[in-house]
Amino acid sequence: MWLPFGRRDAAALAVVAACVVMVFWKIALTSQYTFIEAPDIGHQVLPWLQVQAAALHKGVAPLLWDPYIGAGQPLAGQLQPAVFSPFTWILLATPLDAAGHLRLEWIHWWFVLLHIVAGWFAYAFLRSLDASRAGSTIGGVFFAAAGFVGTTNWPQIAAGAIWLPLVFLFYLRSLRGQHPIADSVVAGGFLALSLLAGHHAVPVFAALAILGLGVAEGVRGRLRWSAAALRTGIVFAMALCGAAVQILSVVEYGHLSVRWVNSLNPVDWRSIVPYPVHQSMGWSPADLIFLIVPGSYESIVNPIVGIVPLALAAAALLAVPRRREAAPLAGLALGAALFSLARFNVFHGVLYALLPALEKARAPMMAIAIAHVALAALAAFGIDALLAHSVHGLRRLCVGLALGAAFLFLLALYPPAVLRDIPHAADHTGMIAVVAILLSLLFRAWGAKRVPPLLFLSAVFGLALIEIGNSTGFDYVHVEDKASLARPRLYQTTTGLAAFLRSRIGSDRVSYVYDDLIFNFGDWYGIPSVAGFLPSAPDASWRLGLWNPRILDLYSVRYWIGGQKPADAGPEVFSDSYGWKVWQRPTALPRAWVAHQSKVAHSQEEAIRLTLDAVTDLRTTVVLDREIPIESCQEAAAVKFTAIDEQHLRVDAAPACAGVLVLADNWYPGWQATLDGKPIDILRADAAIRGVALPAGPHRIEMRYRPAGFGWAAAVTLAAGCLAGWLAVRALRQKTIRHTP
Repeated sequence: MWLPFGRRDAAALAVVAACVVMVFWKIALTSQYTFIEAPDIGHQVLPWLQVQAAALHKGVAPLLWDPYIGAGQPLAGQLQPAVFSPFTWILLATPLDAAGHLRLEWIHWWFVLLHIVAGWFAYAFLRSLDASRAGSTIGGVFFAAAGFVGTTNWPQIAAGAIWLPLVFLFYLRSLRGQHPIADSVVAGGFLALSLLAGHHAVPVFAALAILGLGVAEGVRGRLRWSAAALRTGIVFAMALCGAAVQILSVVEYGHLSVRWVNSLNPVDWRSIVPYPVHQSMGWSPADLIFLIVPGSYESIVNPIVGIVPLALAAAALLAVPRRREAAPLAGLALGAALFSLARFNVFHGVLYALLPALEKARAPMMAIAIAHVALAALAAFGIDALLAHSVHGLRRLCVGLALGAAFLFLLALYPPAVLRDIPHAADHTGMIAVVAILLSLLFRAWGAKRVPPLLFLSAVFGLALIEIGNSTGFDYVHVEDKASLARPRLYQTTTGLAAFLRSRIGSDRVSYVYDDLIFNFGDWYGIPSVAGFLPSAPDASWRLGLWNPRILDLYSVRYWIGGQKPADAGPEVFSDSYGWKVWQRPTALPRAWVAHQSKVAHSQEEAIRLTLDAVTDLRTTVVLDREIPIESCQEAAAVKFTAIDEQHLRVDAAPACAGVLVLADNWYPGWQATLDGKPIDILRADAAIRGVALPAGPHRIEMRYRPAGFGWAAAVTLAAGCLAGWLAVRALRQKTIRHTP
């Protein structure tokens, strides 16, 4: 039998799914609202998904190179596009609309599905801890629809957190010694899936929590240090193997790029993310009010827990006898919450200074995801304790809830500074006060045995859903709201602009001021672009300056989109009723040409200087890092693209004498070239782009993106996934946990 699922468990899972749909009713049951107006979602994340979906439907998968933004970038190397995440592929496989775009309704249901699965995973975790079906159901709903997972609009960040219950399920099993090696392997496999989901912060903090739990077992003497170290080491080793294909891409790109981290300047791989960045992306003690009051909407994540889960967690801790796992889980929740305070917790600073790579996880506030896993378990234990009438301090808990409700009413009437700038803060606070006083009365009636169990559980569920609805999805934007920008620009107001550019662009590129378009136009429409909103960029192109007209010419930017004509633009060639205008740039170089003069740079700094030097005629002279035999001739070579797609291009060129074919696409390891079917080196030209040495005469040049090591890394990931999956299925088929009602 599947562990721990039976028919009644299937019914409980259906309840979890139904509750999640109820919480997300605005996007699941109507077409009037959307979550994509949240910062970065419609602007950056959806274009990332769109470019992969379009490629998949053309038969190109996985898409490893994105040619439509920044003059070409490794998509997998940026991590956040989640190229290798199973959840990404679910959305990519959905039918596209008539324009070839991801359908908004499928995006919404995919987002809801992610939360349903999160609830199911949490249910499995809680059942593994011997929580009842009722307790596991409410804990699963809390984890999926409230807290970190429920209120985080970034799909790749939320998707990283949904695997946490399974990580802890199997790691705690390994510490209990049921099947220590196998369970450690499976825990590592799920930790790898968390990383493949598209963001590194949550899996990094999960790894830190696993390390802490292992140390705690050793300190408490419940497990030998060597055994704890072995099981924890297996988890980490398996996670590295399971995510090998993603880690290889990230490490390679990290060494060749700069990353924006909310500091004054972008940082490279060797630079440490400054601690003030961690300070700014951690909670302050005043923010702890948002554990109960919905708010903090401008943050990446919301710390909201809610009065109902906190009250249930308190009931779990007041129960006599108390569950064995309650104290460690409470410690885990407290530790994660304290870690997220960053600047106000000296231990965070010590860990930042001593633990390698922890500084890369610049958002300590995301550690609250770990706390929410533990609180979901405590909420489940609290339900069980209440149903068993074993909460000896129930009357005190009721009084505390009543006093808390009074305090919240005062905050609603006289909001402190931390609440004044939060939309609807007073109304939210007042509503949570209502929930608190109703919960107090419900607990009092239950303690007096005046309420039947089914009615009690239904009332708890009802109050929990009311409370969750005041945070999750509350601020989704209505499609007719004036604040709606991303949806109309993605699906309506830029279609004519894109159609015009497709008819004229050929092999050239466009660019624009990002603040005018507010989304990654190139990725969304499959139009080669230089501009865009990205968390990172290749170091060489960034240092050249993609805003520099000379570099725009180098990258073949033939058209400029905007509301105001730039100084170097030529004639206006397009305008429409939405206010979009396009100017032609007559000084742009072609996408590919043959240069018959060269300058040799002995360092990357010199190559950048020579490329930026106006004395260097970029049309006739190429800057290289080595001597190449070149002949001078007056006749311009005919260069023609005969094939070009995301990860492959073919060019025919016929120079009258030896030269260098210069291709205005970013140079990057993994691109391989052939000349007339024979392998040839790709040169680094003009500091940042590609070149190929050409002898005289007609030739065919082909380039394909085939990253070195990708094959073996993918094989390691696949093998690790198969091993972890097989062990997980075997573990689930074994009756190693009691079936609690």
